[in-house]
Amino acid sequence: MTLNKYEKLIFLILLAHLLIASLFFYLRVYHPRQELVLVKNSFHENISIAEIKKQLDEKRKVSINKASVEELKNIPYIGETLADEIYSYIQTNGPIIQTDDLLKVKGIGAKKIEKIKNYIKIE
Repeated sequence: MTLNKYEKLIFLILLAHLLIASLFFYLRVYHPRQELVLVKNSFHENISIAEIKKQLDEKRKVSINKASVEELKNIPYIGETLADEIYSYIQTNGPIIQTDDLLKVKGIGAKKIEKIKNYIKIE
């Protein structure tokens, strides 16, 4: 039995749909979206990938009162001069208690604080 050109076309379209559906099934089963994946942490609780990412971001923050000049220079938007200013301010005036205390450091304004606040922690 031979197929005419329209039957072949319909057959190819159906085959393409089958392949695409199979691909979506494969991706859904073997490569689920990361936001939906749950893993076990050390306390055997379910925790999402987003929560793990948030915890890692928190651990990467630099403790501004405990940091050396080199560590301060690694904070985005903080160069060598500003790192020296922050370190000198902390050595002279004591630890920074809240983020707004950084306004007292020469070279830091409200815009700079907005830029760096996600990269620092105050302990």
